[in-house]
Amino acid sequence: MIPLEDAVLAAIAQGADTVDSIARVLRVAREDVERAINRLRSLGLVRTEERGWWVFRKNKVVLSEEGYARAVKVLERLREIAKEVEREVKLGDKELINELGTSWSYILPLLLWLNFIDLAFLGSFLAASESDLDYDVDYGSIDV
Repeated sequence: MIPLEDAVLAAIAQGADTVDSIARVLRVAREDVERAINRLRSLGLVRTEERGWWVFRKNKVVLSEEGYARAVKVLERLREIAKEVEREVKLGDKELINELGTSWSYILPLLLWLNFIDLAFLGSFLAASESDLDYDVDYGSIDV
């Protein structure tokens, strides 16, 4: 498992440098990213800098030297995870598919954004997981 803080470090290392851009990449709430950044800041792994001027001023998140070193290790681990995920999905491991969709919900978008897993793989992933999904639809509430 990759903690959210590590996923945030990987996203920053690859160019997501604002809270909003990190939240978009990981598909998590902005508040969760802010909490993760605060924890990373307290560990000395990131700092925030104001950049731009007047109306265009933004707070950018920047890795420290230690943060960059950790991000490199996280990126290596994410490459390993991507290979493992592809292998297990090809073997039809439904448990892994469900785990990725729930407890690792920010990992799959990150792997896609980093191009560690391609969109063709995502299609097979969704096809494999769709057969296990239990849709509970109240057809009486749908307007036609």
